[in-house]
Amino acid sequence: MRVRVLYFAGLRQATGTGEEILTIRDGVSAGDLWKTLESRHADLVPWRARLKIAVNEEFASEETPLQEGDVVALLPPVSGGSGRARIERAPLNAQRLAAEITGHGAGACVTFTGIVRPDEKGTPIRSLTYEIYPGMAEKKLEAVCDETLARFPIREIRIGHRHGEIPAGEAALAIAVASERREAAFEACRFAVERLKEIVPIWKIAPEEPGRSQTLPQKTENSENR
Repeated sequence: MRVRVLYFAGLRQATGTGEEILTIRDGVSAGDLWKTLESRHADLVPWRARLKIAVNEEFASEETPLQEGDVVALLPPVSGGSGRARIERAPLNAQRLAAEITGHGAGACVTFTGIVRPDEKGTPIRSLTYEIYPGMAEKKLEAVCDETLARFPIREIRIGHRHGEIPAGEAALAIAVASERREAAFEACRFAVERLKEIVPIWKIAPEEPGRSQTLPQKTENSENR
């Protein structure tokens, strides 16, 4: 049977390709496939303990059996649509998100803006590129919204995340949370930021220099709007 394998961020750099079609025997699991990929791409070996596997846009275990036509995505560590969540190339504005959810009994609205800094570990940069796993990224960002609403007494939430190349000084992430009281809004906003870094497949890629490329941990540089 044949499966499609997708590589993102550092894994794409390790294999030299964004995807490939493999013919494998029936009954192979996701873990078995990984062993095959290690034998094909030696530079994948160091990633084993850190990556996650998704099959058909859902997280999977190494025991997950594969079937004809499956799409298997190998995801490096992640550190975001319609409705409450959106992923787009256009500039973000947390105040515009806040305007969508204020009123209707909300006594507080907390916003967060993650901004691309003009340096990364002391190295000046002009921009960062954010890479996403389309489809799955939107679903997981929406799941962050749902989970935040379920865990905190808030009225509404909006999350926007950009992808593609983003100049230094511009927003990569914007979140707005409305609630009756400020404590819940602050707590929910912090939770949403940390949760999306755990489960949403978005990576920031450092600018390539001659002879070197690097995938940075997905930690959105930030400032808080007050």
